[in-house]
Amino acid sequence: MNSTNVTTLFPQLVISRSRSPFTATASNEADTLSAIRPAARPSSERRELASVLRLVTWIFEPLAARKQVTVKVDAPVAGLQAVCDEIRLQHVLEILLTNALNFSPANSTILLTARNEGNRLRFSVADEGAGVAPDEQDSVFEGSDNALLQFFSESSGEDNELAICRRIVAAHGGMISMRNRPQGGTCYEFSIPTVSPQLVEAVSHVA
Repeated sequence: MNSTNVTTLFPQLVISRSRSPFTATASNEADTLSAIRPAARPSSERRELASVLRLVTWIFEPLAARKQVTVKVDAPVAGLQAVCDEIRLQHVLEILLTNALNFSPANSTILLTARNEGNRLRFSVADEGAGVAPDEQDSVFEGSDNALLQFFSESSGEDNELAICRRIVAAHGGMISMRNRPQGGTCYEFSIPTVSPQLVEAVSHVA
């Protein structure tokens, strides 16, 4: 069998320089993902993000199975609506799930959660890995704030993928954070307002 890493399966993802992606076997996954990923489009319309959760779960379940990792989703089947660029938010979820898969041991679980909280939507991705060292926690979302450096670093795969998440979430008027879980593992969490039409145009230029 041929061996393909996550960067090949998900060409839009940028894997952190300090972290090595896991290896997964694949046949036509790259063609399949290219076919199902629509072009990003700014919009002032409300988007149904429950369908995005179903899509990323469908993508990641077979990859997780190869590592003997279970992906569970705790979210309503409908009603997760926001004025947003759902393609960029899908990108955020893909990065966070890839990050979780990279550090999940066999026979563990990744939990993807989504909730309505008043006028905000909250998402989290929790794994059962080793967690993030205390001296690295303050820098996990760091990346270049210079637009020109961002362009060159992202084009060459050099930027921190979690910094891309931070920029996309911030462009939606949201916030992202991480914490080590008391029972072990890491939880990455972000929230966005359900209505922020003035930000959607800016989002299309991020990452």
